[in-house]
Amino acid sequence: MAATGMPAAEYLDLLAARAAQILDLGRSAAYGRSLTAVTRLAFDRLRDQDPAAAELAGICAFLVPEPVPASWFPHAAAVLPAVLAGQAADLIGWREVLARVAEQALARLDQHGLVMHRLTQAILRDHLPPDQAA
Repeated sequence: MAATGMPAAEYLDLLAARAAQILDLGRSAAYGRSLTAVTRLAFDRLRDQDPAAAELAGICAFLVPEPVPASWFPHAAAVLPAVLAGQAADLIGWREVLARVAEQALARLDQHGLVMHRLTQAILRDHLPPDQAA
């Protein structure tokens, strides 16, 4: 904002509409990649390593950025995408899926549930293929 002289209200409007693009512009001097690039890289790595965990992250991108009880997903296994449903139906498999999403720093997991930051959500929503986002 300081470099462009953009008013805060305009920045917030742009952030709401085009978060991934806006966040891709900022780079830290200490870290050469933008938040968007790092988040997309983590998601793509997750998609390659554990498709069920990537499906969970994709769903979380559309949920409230407040703790979502992890137990909701196994109870809803019948309506989840196939790969995620199979893991959610198995207690050990489900906990492994949760751990992988947390390991990639795409969401935080604690006793209250799963929480994904609003910026991570915006970046993932923009990065998901349209059919998956729908």
